[in-house]
Amino acid sequence: MINPNEMLVMAPQSGGGPLRDCTRRVYGISAHVDRKQLKVTYARKDGSEGGSCSYRHPAARLLRPHTSFELPPEEVAVLSGEYWTPPLTVTVFVDQWDDRFSMVRVSRHRKGRAPASRTCPIEEFSRVRSSAHAGGPAHVLDYLRRAVEVLEPRGSANAGRSGCDDRCTGLLRGSYERMRFVHPESALAAYLEGRNSTTSFPGGPVILPFRSNEDQRHAVVKALSHQVSVIDGPPGTGKTETILNLIANILLDPGKSVGVVSFGNAAVDNVRDKLEDLGIDFVAARVGSSKRVKKFLHDQDDRDPETGREARNVRLERWLEQPLQPLPVPTAGVGPGGEEVDPAESLVDQVLTSERQLLTVWRATRELAVLRNLIDAYALEAAHLGRRAASDELPDLTSLPLLRKDSERILDYLAETHLLPDLPHGIAGLIPRVRRYFRYGRLKDLDPTDAATVLRLEKAFYTNRIEELKEEELLLQGELENLDADAIRANHEELSFGLLGRELRRRYSGRARACFDEREGAIFKRTPEFIAEYPVVLTTCHSIRWNLSEGTLLDWVVIDEASQTNPLAAALAMSRARNVVIVGDLKQLGPILDKKSMRPGERLPVPPAPGYDVDAHSILSSVADIYGPALPRTMLKEHFRCVPAIAEFCNQMYYEGALIPCRPAGDVKSDAPLAVIRTAPGNHMRSSNKGAEKGTDNRREVSEIEEYLDGILEDLSIDPSRQDKVMGGDYDLGVCTPYRLQAKRIDEALGERFEDVGERYWSVQTVHKFQGRGVREMVFSTVVDETRLGHIKLRFVDDPRLLNVAVSRAKDRFVLVTNRDGVPRSTHIKALIDYIRFQDPDQIVDGQVLSVFDLLYREYSQRLAHFAARVDGGSRFLSENIMWTLLGDILTDPAYEHLAALPQVRLRDLLPDTSLLNDRQRKFVRSVSAVDFAVYHRVTRRLLLAIEVNGTAFHENNPVQQERDETKRSILAAYGVDVLALPTNGSGEEAKIREALDRALHEGPGGAIMVDEAIEGS
Repeated sequence: MINPNEMLVMAPQSGGGPLRDCTRRVYGISAHVDRKQLKVTYARKDGSEGGSCSYRHPAARLLRPHTSFELPPEEVAVLSGEYWTPPLTVTVFVDQWDDRFSMVRVSRHRKGRAPASRTCPIEEFSRVRSSAHAGGPAHVLDYLRRAVEVLEPRGSANAGRSGCDDRCTGLLRGSYERMRFVHPESALAAYLEGRNSTTSFPGGPVILPFRSNEDQRHAVVKALSHQVSVIDGPPGTGKTETILNLIANILLDPGKSVGVVSFGNAAVDNVRDKLEDLGIDFVAARVGSSKRVKKFLHDQDDRDPETGREARNVRLERWLEQPLQPLPVPTAGVGPGGEEVDPAESLVDQVLTSERQLLTVWRATRELAVLRNLIDAYALEAAHLGRRAASDELPDLTSLPLLRKDSERILDYLAETHLLPDLPHGIAGLIPRVRRYFRYGRLKDLDPTDAATVLRLEKAFYTNRIEELKEEELLLQGELENLDADAIRANHEELSFGLLGRELRRRYSGRARACFDEREGAIFKRTPEFIAEYPVVLTTCHSIRWNLSEGTLLDWVVIDEASQTNPLAAALAMSRARNVVIVGDLKQLGPILDKKSMRPGERLPVPPAPGYDVDAHSILSSVADIYGPALPRTMLKEHFRCVPAIAEFCNQMYYEGALIPCRPAGDVKSDAPLAVIRTAPGNHMRSSNKGAEKGTDNRREVSEIEEYLDGILEDLSIDPSRQDKVMGGDYDLGVCTPYRLQAKRIDEALGERFEDVGERYWSVQTVHKFQGRGVREMVFSTVVDETRLGHIKLRFVDDPRLLNVAVSRAKDRFVLVTNRDGVPRSTHIKALIDYIRFQDPDQIVDGQVLSVFDLLYREYSQRLAHFAARVDGGSRFLSENIMWTLLGDILTDPAYEHLAALPQVRLRDLLPDTSLLNDRQRKFVRSVSAVDFAVYHRVTRRLLLAIEVNGTAFHENNPVQQERDETKRSILAAYGVDVLALPTNGSGEEAKIREALDRALHEGPGGAIMVDEAIEGS
């Protein structure tokens, strides 16, 4: 046998054809240099001398080694698109008779393995240096690798195992040990370097075959045009539809591919199901763990019972057999001048025209949703005001012209008369009186200092404001009806799918599908062919590197549920794609780093920069920290899952009011979408670290849930249309809790009752397991009680992200099951209880809740400032203006993110009734006395603190005013609210305000105790 290091022989196969490297099959050669003739003697299988063939150059070629070198460890060799990783020997061979012809042979010799080599023309050979070979990227990758080594030390259960599991945490060591090369064009390279760039994606129309809105379109465009981008998808905002529309646009570009990954399987399966619903799941391969890969390969060979054809062809062939849908507008075929028009181009024009119409529909629909939510908010405040006014005898002002004016005019009058209730007598007051007459109409006998009169005007404001908004609602409804909004949406989806369908027909028509057998590594060894056949790869973060060969770069990878995906797992996915789209929500639960295998006393390494800290970040928060404001980011704002009453708690509490609840009013299925169930008095939580059942539970809450569900079981309507859906979708009933043992207890208790209902319709899980799913009715068990251990565990239970996930799962109804005291030391659970009470007037039967009419006073305060600027002696308000500025600065602190302040709030508007007051206090309340500033919880509307700015001359030296101040303080104290008095000659105002706010928030003022008592009837 000849030595392959000394020569390279290329000859055709016995049947002819192109020249191939046959060196390892050659026993010997003889060459006639002058005649350019080559005689090749081939070896038999046993290595002995076989037959010979003679060739004349260039029918066969003899190449001699020219140069040889060891490839550096930071580089890979690329031969005809195939990536080879070190250790490698690269040898360049040159044709003995034609030095213009060269070949490259790459050889790999590893201890204990058979040698391997590959040959290709020199023009198809290249060397690519890893982007993480030195500098900052190398430090980051080394940090990630060392973190994995600490989390999965050698000898642990997970260390070094192959990609045979779908979990993102665990099983990482094997992946990182094999990841020595980071492609410089990969998304991982961009992440390690902290750089971003724009893509060269075609600028054609954006197709939207799945239902969409303007935010979702913006998200698709940003994702297609940047290497690293983020889609912030709060609960119920349609992030799955956004991902599907993104996939559709990628498929529209010939040859492009996309992977969809997550930390687990549910989100990926959801995408697959949606593609199946649209009938194009044949473009996708659901791979992942070795078990799933085997299932995918096996399913290819299944036979259709009707035709006997292989399953891999059946769905595609049936889809191709369907006739092309006719174009909604007959513009294809002949242009206006008689010229032929390409139907595809015609369809593109139609998509662009339809998109312009759709934009009008989107904006009108969003405006209508905002308007309806505003009407509901005003109606809720008006209902509360009506309850408060029911105990008072209000004056009859029906003949007053002011009540028939618009709401803004009424509010202007209230603000103006608050600042200047009495006009000067004589000539000095003539002009202001005339002006008020022409602006507000006849005002004779109207006393703006009378609390009952002001209350009647406020009622008129709400009535008029709601009527005005309803008129706007009718106009918008009419506009959408005239546009035929549903038809425009359907038309755009049809046109989009038509454009996508034409591209898929071009891609798949006229050929048989490639088959990948069940041999070991079939997909891995034929990755380019696999991606061409299945351009949508559905897998998990960890498995993608085991599914696709080294050097493979999908054009995009979408990381779904990114807030639960840690950077260690996400980096594996980003190493297999050029561009990454990170989809998640920082306000939902983050990843849980598995530290069970860490050796005692060992710590994670120090990250090279805070943004890469795997113990502190998900991949979503990591890129947000690394890229900062420059990160291309789109937030989906239109919320469709929950009824508005449920959605608004999460919206105001966690998203600063940015979301727009869009669920149609007629789709609200419950009259009471929010409820609280309190257990009997006592501490019922139990926690055990010993025995077979370790964990934390509360059997009394389990019993309350049993009793509640017994009462609704007959009314629970099961949706039979979901009977064939796989697990992982939405449920009709869900019960969630922070603790696994509590979930087990509830599941055992409910098992018999729901035996006939079927597991697919109800589920009992921890809150973490429910993330990503929706539930028609959700019951949440808090478990904790008021013992010292309960207070310790409250830090976990009162996590805002956990509560956000629990509440936002509920579509129609949410029920909170908690202890008798209502978890008074909590922040978020207490806010939820207060919010539920404010939403349902029946929850305020004891009248102890102090709340602020947020909408009224927001508009009122704006007008107050406007009129204050017109009043003589503006210095009168200077101290309050200074305090307002200081208060605004304080409330920007994240510790007070849910608090807001309003100036000049009347006592009468703060008190639900006067039953707790004596006669002197009641008389005082009937005046228009107000607190200078009211600090309240902007979600629950609970008043937390009243602030009074006391001028020295007017307060300290005025016994009458001091008595009034004391009366005001005693009134508010009766309802559990502190008054912070700040004299204008004092100091340390900021520290005093912060101390008072912290006390109100965390120590549970008297008002909070009374609120807990008021919930007994719920």
